Amino acid sequence: MRAWAEKMFAQFEGIKRQHRGETGRRREDDVREFLRAFLPERLGVGSGEIAASDGSVSPQMDLIVYDRLETPLLDRSESSIVVPVEGVYGVIEVSSRLDVTKLRQDVEKIRDVKALRKNAYWDRDDDIVVSYAPHGDAQTVWPILGFCFGYEGNELDNLRGALRDLDEDDLPNNLDMLCVLNQGCIANAEIGSGGSVGQIRGAPYPGTQRLPIANDDGGIGGGLMFFYLLAGGLLMQGGTTRINMARYLGRPG
Repeated sequence: MRAWAEKMFAQFEGIKRQHRGETGRRREDDVREFLRAFLPERLGVGSGEIAASDGSVSPQMDLIVYDRLETPLLDRSESSIVVPVEGVYGVIEVSSRLDVTKLRQDVEKIRDVKALRKNAYWDRDDDIVVSYAPHGDAQTVWPILGFCFGYEGNELDNLRGALRDLDEDDLPNNLDMLCVLNQGCIANAEIGSGGSVGQIRGAPYPGTQRLPIANDDGGIGGGLMFFYLLAGGLLMQGGTTRINMARYLGRPG
């Protein structure tokens, strides 16, 4: 994991002086390449928009993680896709520098995505009920998770303070986790009365607090490892049932 982090950061340093648009595409491509290398084949990763059957459409998202095997795309080009929301497991906003201002912008954007309704499914003809609880409360539909990834950024304590100010009581509506490649990540953990750290999670959960995890010894691999284990571990738990695309045509199906 450290080798991947060093490779990504070296490539980032090499493209800093390029055209801004090209830099943005390259940094997203590098994160996409990392995710595709380590996530299961059933999870697709692409840039684009997310659409709901009621006509709502998300802003352009840097990275969308979706069920590649079960999700028919609504549109595709060389650089962009349009994904029905029912097949989306998470989104990741990627930036060269993740500061407090960018964090606020990303959280607002991710909340717009989390507000999209997942309801275009075929009716099930069995009694099997699958439930998911990444934020504690069990539900029958996988919620969209939201993450931020920056190559550089403010100090983790500053970002944690800003994230706490942005957090709401409705846990699924909050940013789930962030990673700053050259510093570390901010996850969620149960903190004991003496400061002891309990279970660490990739999403806010009842009883957890925002936990900064700094890279060890000035290296840049630790935060990326935690981001993969926690954020990636959650995304691998996502699931969907058969998507009824007729509802995107305004038909009951």
